[in-house]
Amino acid sequence: TGRRNNANELSRDEWLGLMLDREVAMRADKRVRNRLASARLRFPEACIEDIDFAAPRGLDRRSTMALAQGEWLKAHENLIVTGQTGTGKSWLACAFGRQAARLDHSVLYA
Repeated sequence: TGRRNNANELSRDEWLGLMLDREVAMRADKRVRNRLASARLRFPEACIEDIDFAAPRGLDRRSTMALAQGEWLKAHENLIVTGQTGTGKSWLACAFGRQAARLDHSVLYA
């Protein structure tokens, strides 16, 4: 009936809402896990949150974080990462790949 018998118990509607929220979250997590597995990233642990902007690579925090929002993906644009050898281009590309998967885009590292 949707009534509470005890202050600690959830109503049927609250319980159903929590279960639906859990199912949606689990499906989203599974979708991201599957996309990341298919992506075959060279550095699967790389993520936008771990970018070191203090390193002398010339990365601009504002433009990097703007790219992380994924508008370039929605616009079907490309992202080219350039720089000297050993500056972390592959790692950065993997971080953007992981972010793209989080934003529900397919990714493939080649």
